[in-house]
Amino acid sequence: LEVLLDTDTNIESLPYNTEITLVPNPSKNQFALQMSPELSNKTNLTYKITDVAGREVLFGNVENGKSIDISRLPAGIYQVLLSSEKEKLAIKKLVKN
Repeated sequence: LEVLLDTDTNIESLPYNTEITLVPNPSKNQFALQMSPELSNKTNLTYKITDVAGREVLFGNVENGKSIDISRLPAGIYQVLLSSEKEKLAIKKLVKN
């Protein structure tokens, strides 16, 4: 088993980690991104959800006020990476029931 670490997504170093919350978390079917006004004013935000092995399982554009459907994902622990066109902004842990 080979494990590769993405050192480019060090959780402490991302600029908006304290300005985003996943609600509800843990979640069963869907969750929403609650963001600070500064973060929600950014344009062209995307999310990427990866499993514990680092495989991308879901991605898309962040639409303000819309929930993200995770009903097809198996129960487990995931990471949600929020990015703009220029940079990685935040990474959060998501627990799927």
